[in-house]
Amino acid sequence: MNLKNNKIVKGIAAGVLALGVSALIVTATLAAHQDETGERWQPRSGRMHRGFGGFDGLALRQLDLTDAQREQVRSIFEQNRDEMRAAGEKLRTARRGLYDATSAGTVDEAAIRTAAEALANAEAEAAINRARVHAQVWQILTPEQQAKAKELRQQREARRKERRQGQKGEADL
Repeated sequence: MNLKNNKIVKGIAAGVLALGVSALIVTATLAAHQDETGERWQPRSGRMHRGFGGFDGLALRQLDLTDAQREQVRSIFEQNRDEMRAAGEKLRTARRGLYDATSAGTVDEAAIRTAAEALANAEAEAAINRARVHAQVWQILTPEQQAKAKELRQQREARRKERRQGQKGEADL
């Protein structure tokens, strides 16, 4: 495999990782939109809410946000909503383009490379947008909440590592 192919593979792998983080972030968004009655926020359109906001995949409610902080988080999500939706649409289009290029009847390496580069660029744009939102949310957290967020992230990573090692052990059987 030449160096350029290796970069494309790494870009796609980074994109897949970003997609996993995005899925966790969507879960956090829904949790953050609970109102005072404990009922989940319902999107106006009636469809499944496919938001983007969250915080390192952690449900923000685990950080015991104040009402003022919750409102600030909602405001941050609202301010960034259009950019994040546009980035999500670019991701869907780029993924579809790569799928189409790789599942064509013939192998067109140039088309596959172009589609893979478009996907890598879309993933980078989405990651930058998520990082901006993350930084804005981080700024409204108290030092104690920031410490708790770091601790929860470490716990989550430790559980993930244990699961991977368990799966590796099962594969060795």
